Amino acid sequence: MYGPAGERRLTELELGWLPGYEGSRPVRIGNAASAQVQLDVYGEVMDALHQARCAGMAPDPTAWALQQVLAGHVEQHWREPDEGIWEVRLCRPASVSASKHTAGSSVASSAGGKTATNGMYA
Repeated sequence: MYGPAGERRLTELELGWLPGYEGSRPVRIGNAASAQVQLDVYGEVMDALHQARCAGMAPDPTAWALQQVLAGHVEQHWREPDEGIWEVRLCRPASVSASKHTAGSSVASSAGGKTATNGMYA
């Protein structure tokens, strides 16, 4: 995750002296979500690559290698609790969302039946 100027340090701070839009408070800069575990994004990346191939993007060895690494990471961590899309403050969810990896796991599991000679699926 990066800030608008490309910065990688996104420590969140509250700026109590600023009134905020129409008086809304608290005014914050940075992004505390940058420290959260959000495993759902892996499925989104896998699905985006799958949809791109379905739309005619040529298979690419680098993209396929990335998908294999992502699938391996999800396979190792999918049972761990994460914040998912909710970005809840104050407490970490106690349960694991069954839907957070649906796109990635369905794309990865379908890859076995759609392999090309170089190991990539179209």
